[in-house]
Amino acid sequence: MLWNMIFLFGLFLAAVSDWNRKRIPDQMILLIVVAGIGRLITGTGRVTESILGAILGGGILALILLARPGTFGGGDVKLLMAGGFFLGWRSVLVAFCLGVLLAGGECVIRILKRGKKALSEKLAFGPWLCLGLGMVFFCGDWIWQWFWKR
Repeated sequence: MLWNMIFLFGLFLAAVSDWNRKRIPDQMILLIVVAGIGRLITGTGRVTESILGAILGGGILALILLARPGTFGGGDVKLLMAGGFFLGWRSVLVAFCLGVLLAGGECVIRILKRGKKALSEKLAFGPWLCLGLGMVFFCGDWIWQWFWKR
C-alpha cells in the first residue's frame, strides 16, 4: 500500500512539474523507481515483469526519439521507463497508448481553438503519460482484457 501511494505521488508531482515547467526532475522519477523497488522487496512485484516493463517503457520512447529527435524530452523517456518498472510490460504498453490518445485529444482541442498556430506550440507529454499510468494502475487488467477480447 505504501509503495502504491509513493508511485501515485510521484506521478502527480511529475505531471504538475511537466505541465507548469515542461520539465520532469529526476527526483520525481526516483520516487517511482523507489516504489518499484519497494514492491519487489516486499514481494508484491515480479523482477522479470519490472525489468521488461522498464525496457519496453523506455525503449518505446527512445526509439521514437532516435527516429524523430526532439519529439519527446528525456524526462518522458525516464518517466515511462520508471512507470514500466513499477507496473510491468503489459501495463506500460497500455499506459503509453492511453497517453498518446489523451495527448492527441489535447492537440485536437488546441487546433480547434487556435488553428494552425497551435501546431508550433510545444505540448507537455508527461501529464498525459502520468494520467495513462494512473489509469492503468487502477484498471489496467480490465483494459488489457477488454482490448484482447476484441
